[in-house]
Amino acid sequence: MKHSILACFFLLFTLSFNASARSIPLAKGGSVAVPDQVIVSPEGITFVRPGTPAPFTLPWQAIDLVKLARLDTELEASRQKALLTGEKTLLSTDSAKPNPYAEFLNQPLKVTFRPKETHQTKVESTSVSTAIPSPEFPPGQALNTPFPPAPQRVVNNATTTRSDTTVNLTRQPLDTTIGGFLELISDSSQSASGNLIRELREQPHVFTNLLNELRSLQTQVSNDPVLAATVEALQKLAKIGPVSIDAQRALARYLVQIRSRAEDR
Repeated sequence: MKHSILACFFLLFTLSFNASARSIPLAKGGSVAVPDQVIVSPEGITFVRPGTPAPFTLPWQAIDLVKLARLDTELEASRQKALLTGEKTLLSTDSAKPNPYAEFLNQPLKVTFRPKETHQTKVESTSVSTAIPSPEFPPGQALNTPFPPAPQRVVNNATTTRSDTTVNLTRQPLDTTIGGFLELISDSSQSASGNLIRELREQPHVFTNLLNELRSLQTQVSNDPVLAATVEALQKLAKIGPVSIDAQRALARYLVQIRSRAEDR
């Protein structure tokens, strides 16, 4: 949106009081809030501060340009244009742009796992012993018997009971966010995270969709190297084979950095 310089300053002055703020990272640390209506020029970012009659220019030397490129792609594109062409651009929006890192981490993620069950058989045996007494001789016969009477016999009767049961092993569905999901699978201190990753590999679309979202985020923030490293770690975890603890730990480190970027604005 182009205007003459005078018109730009006039519009900037009239709109600045109702504008929501952008956050410009400073080279010395911290950030400064500026209105959404700013003029981007080869000298820096010009805006009207509340209660002041004249525009103020924040020079490029005072700005953390690396962080600015990550956080505000529109302003970064206008900066490059100003330096290459010498033109000034008025940026005017109704509201501050959302942080793409925060949007990425807060996206809902749901996974329903495939049904799994196992059959268990339980066999129980019981034994009952029955004593059979020795035969009795008629009166007077026992005295004439040349051999002693047969000993008492014991008969064992065994009973076997068999029961079959079905045990449901299906994992409870995941209902979380991308940030929560990455935290789950990156926790190398818990063996359960490795089991979760192995089950997720049975549904490759989960990792595929997540990688696609990461690549989409890369295009929004000028290919942040942390995101490229995150993609690499996820690809290792999605690969069939032993779960890489090194990849989990790397993913945990990258998640900390992504969350830090999500809080910058």
